Amino acid sequence: MNISNIVAQQNGVIQSSKIMNDNIYDIINEKIDKLLNVYYDNSFIRLTNIDNKSLFLYLVILGIFYYATYYLKIRLTHVICIFCALIIIYIIYSKKQLDAVTSDEQSKIKLSLIRPPPQNLDNYPDLIEFLFTVRNFYYINPNAFTLIIAHLDDFIEIYEDIINKKILYCKQNYQVLVNSAREILNNLHSIIYNLDVDKILTKKYQISMKELNIILYQYIKTVIDKCDSINENETTNIYSSFIIDEMGPHGRNYFDPNTDNMYNFDIY
Repeated sequence: MNISNIVAQQNGVIQSSKIMNDNIYDIINEKIDKLLNVYYDNSFIRLTNIDNKSLFLYLVILGIFYYATYYLKIRLTHVICIFCALIIIYIIYSKKQLDAVTSDEQSKIKLSLIRPPPQNLDNYPDLIEFLFTVRNFYYINPNAFTLIIAHLDDFIEIYEDIINKKILYCKQNYQVLVNSAREILNNLHSIIYNLDVDKILTKKYQISMKELNIILYQYIKTVIDKCDSINENETTNIYSSFIIDEMGPHGRNYFDPNTDNMYNFDIY
């Protein structure tokens, strides 16, 4: 068997694996959604989950509406107002159910669904939200997506060291941070070679490139400000020093932490 046949077989196995992973992922999500819908749509569950404070509030609302119509002595209004009271009670109860799931809990749930699981992103909901929205890219190119998360973990570790003043050389670590950002964007860009011909998926990918670039830029800008505050007695700030160090020929899309070029990124 020649090399071309072996490569073709391996590509076939990889493609079948991707399709199987996608199907399993979709089936699991569908079953979870069905179970949640059955649970939360059950009237008994809804009633038993009402706490005493809320129940007292609902009864007060019902009583106010009833006695208001009683003094008006219009029997038809009794029915209408009781119906209105029940609607208001249901709306308030539904709102309380939605508010019960806090943003922190949502982030924890989303973080648990990201594969492979990040190690340093627990306190960064913007990065969790981004990875959650593009989590299906893992099944398109597992190696690239794994590297994205690994470099993001490194990026946040360096970021926290600088922000919390755990390092002595802010400028040098800042440059390491920018290099980590380049690696993250490069690995995200490499996923394009495994994308199917699909307009919706391609559009999602293009949007994700811009979104991630914006998120990383915000963290880099914070580090620039932090390093400048540490070195405020120096004649040049961290950003001007970076520009001097980075002078020279680069590609048109070279990642430059400058507000005028914040959508640029180094791709190879």
